[in-house]
Amino acid sequence: MLGEISIFLFHRVSGDKKNWTHATHVSIFEKCISYITRNYTVKTIEECLSAKGSIKPKKGKPLACITFDDGFKDNVTYALPILEKYKCPASFYMITGCIDKGLPTWPHLYNNVFENTRKMKLVIDSEELGIKVDESFRSAEERIAYGIDLVKKIRFITPSEADNVLGIIKQSFDDVQDPQHMMMTWNEVQQIYKAGYAVGSHTYSHPMLSLIKDDNRLTYEMVHSGERIKEVCGSFPETIAYPFGLTDERVMKIAKEAGYKNGLIVGQRRYKPGYDTNLMGIPRIDIYAEASWLKTYLRITGGIEAIKKIVGR
Repeated sequence: MLGEISIFLFHRVSGDKKNWTHATHVSIFEKCISYITRNYTVKTIEECLSAKGSIKPKKGKPLACITFDDGFKDNVTYALPILEKYKCPASFYMITGCIDKGLPTWPHLYNNVFENTRKMKLVIDSEELGIKVDESFRSAEERIAYGIDLVKKIRFITPSEADNVLGIIKQSFDDVQDPQHMMMTWNEVQQIYKAGYAVGSHTYSHPMLSLIKDDNRLTYEMVHSGERIKEVCGSFPETIAYPFGLTDERVMKIAKEAGYKNGLIVGQRRYKPGYDTNLMGIPRIDIYAEASWLKTYLRITGGIEAIKKIVGR
């Protein structure tokens, strides 16, 4: 039986320090990969689960996996050369609709609008959505903070409602264009697959899956994404990474019926094959962006979780 596996989650890797990009700095990412490849036996989660008992970690080096969610172009520009430098396997989970449209995830679109507009007033008056906002901002910092808080709330409304709210916000902040060239192209997806990296699904449009009440719509998010990847890479992906790291029994059931063998959540703990028997809800450790190397190191080694247990949080 496989021992415990540390499955680390990254999103963006960049030198860009804009508030809304939420990227792990290139220098921090290289320290992560250097440390992990020196202290762990690194395989993809797909290798670990398909090979099972045949994977033998090196003595004193437990198993670890590197994963990326979303499909941002900076994964190719900045992360891939570092992975190749350290001969580090990795898995990439794509939001296929974002790659098709060439636009980032809807939370990024929200944050981009709030950061880059020069306007200091937001008006939302929607009877249909039950939302009424009339806000004036005293500074750009106040406006950005408001936008970050709004995104946290919008996560928990339906995808169609979130799209409608974004449309209304864009009417108030009509001086901002959508960011371009941030997502991988399908040629780049194919290139990383041919280079030996695993490619999986992160759904079609990155919704909170449990909020989708229509089973057909939920199935579409997962099946269409997998089929789109199959068109490019030649096979239906083994793994789906759930948006926001969250799922429920219904979502996991439909994901399995869609053809996925594994489902990834965010659990901030190591995966324990003997304990975690549900392959559709495998925990990962999110390596939060914009953290210092010390905080990142503590998260990789489990130090932060140990501290939380000591202080009772």
